[in-house]
Amino acid sequence: MHDCTVVMIDMVGSSGSKLPRIDDLLTAVGSTPSDATYHNTWGDALLAVFPSAQAALSFALDLRFRVFVHDWRAAGF
Repeated sequence: MHDCTVVMIDMVGSSGSKLPRIDDLLTAVGSTPSDATYHNTWGDALLAVFPSAQAALSFALDLRFRVFVHDWRAAGF
């Protein structure tokens, strides 16, 4: 058995939005769970397994920052 950290993300209010799938959001902000040992998406949800809490937190904080600073007006929002 190996230790790991799981990150789960669900986009609230995504149905009817211009980015209905989490893949669209990750592409728009240029962030992918590249350090994850496994990841999968289901519509507006992401599950990613990381080898350490540090790797998971790094991804989560980077994604949060990229979503915050992204120019959503230029993207049509």
